[in-house]
Amino acid sequence: MRRVRGDETTTRIAVGDELAIAQRALIAHGSQVATDDPWFFSVPVEVLREIYPFEDYVLMQSHVPLKRGTDGYEHDLFAGIEGLLTR
Repeated sequence: MRRVRGDETTTRIAVGDELAIAQRALIAHGSQVATDDPWFFSVPVEVLREIYPFEDYVLMQSHVPLKRGTDGYEHDLFAGIEGLLTR
């Protein structure tokens, strides 16, 4: 899926394999999303994997260069920070 004009998303993470776990976590933490929410829980995980298996983010600030893929999105939230970490 390529970027479209007007899309402010800078980072797209593939989470299709983790959607079932994410859904169970949302149900377990009812303060996040009502368990009877018609959107979050009415679409089967298998369908979500087909229609949109991503989490999208908008980079607000960075101390390292943004590394975009050929589709225009960054795919690694931690790319470039290896040399910045100190103990």
